[in-house]
Amino acid sequence: MTAIARFRAAARRAVAAGDITTDRIPRPGGRWGISAILRPGEPLRSRLHESATAAARFAGAGHWVHHPETLHVTLRAFEPHRRLPDPAADPAVARYRAALAAACRVLPPMAVTASGMTVHRGGLLAFVHGRANGLARLDVTLTTELGRHGVTDWQVEVGFRRNFHHINVIHFTGPVSEMDRLTDWSDRHADLDFGTDVLHTVELVAWRFESGQPAADVLDRFRFTG
Repeated sequence: MTAIARFRAAARRAVAAGDITTDRIPRPGGRWGISAILRPGEPLRSRLHESATAAARFAGAGHWVHHPETLHVTLRAFEPHRRLPDPAADPAVARYRAALAAACRVLPPMAVTASGMTVHRGGLLAFVHGRANGLARLDVTLTTELGRHGVTDWQVEVGFRRNFHHINVIHFTGPVSEMDRLTDWSDRHADLDFGTDVLHTVELVAWRFESGQPAADVLDRFRFTG
């Protein structure tokens, strides 16, 4: 069984038992800290947003449905959320910048495909697959460069393992009004193909809360130039 198949099965068991997790406004020490992300372009991100909007009617009001421009693949979550008064003078941010710049210098732009959706404990996500092992190469190269610059992955340290790439399109923030119907919708879209995009940049971002959901402040962008 693949990592994705295992995740789907575990997620299905959890939501059937009413075991969900909820997100909250970014706050110090919590999620939504400084991260390295990939953002898809058009038309892929609009297709994802359209599906998220269709599914959201079963989740109910108040959940975070990502706007197209905030849809993203998280490559690394470097640290918990904190105030960042001066990013240019922050030594941790400087290490993140150096590692990301080094990784992107040796990698070419990469094609990715988004396909398949599943409901899970925290919301609804779409799976992202790299063409020609591009995402796998990025993971390996980035891990190497982060190690060279003394950077650890905060999510790994607290027990999270990133076994596949994905884009969360809905984050639960409270009770789900019609979980059975949301699960059924997810099952019917389990193989939906959203298309392919070629990614040219990695972004280093800090998160804040705006217009009812997290928004990204871009600290830097790094182009794939390998």
